[in-house]
Amino acid sequence: MLLIKKGETNMKYLFIVTIIAIFVGGIMLGAFELMECPYWWPSIQTIQLPKDETAGCKNLCGDGVCQEIVCMAIDCPCAETKENCPQDCIKYEKYCEKDEDCACGKHKTTGECFYGNKDYVNTLQQCPDFCTGIGGNLAIECINQECKQVTNQ
Repeated sequence: MLLIKKGETNMKYLFIVTIIAIFVGGIMLGAFELMECPYWWPSIQTIQLPKDETAGCKNLCGDGVCQEIVCMAIDCPCAETKENCPQDCIKYEKYCEKDEDCACGKHKTTGECFYGNKDYVNTLQQCPDFCTGIGGNLAIECINQECKQVTNQ
């Protein structure tokens, strides 16, 4: 048995408590560092489920209308982009919504005489006989969302 003097008792307890506190603190610090290691403990990011952006909205992809701007309430259309709904959001060469969307001239890529969506037509290079006809009796109109050449009456 150790002989402990009256004044030394408090110092020994304080020393032991300090050692235990350092030891426990080191274990806790190591545990927190271990939690950050993806091999030992999954990070919070891998536990969280990805947000489903289509939850609660109606998928209208394929209806012929690009739903770019939508409401955010339940049963509103899902937002469509060129990436997630190309059939509705990529403008085809002859796609139009109104007559002003159509033009005639030379195709920007091929350089051939062409009528269709104005984004594909170089209107500075005209093909008069092709676009308006020899007698000036042809016009380009938007009919059923497609640029078509029609006869003027």
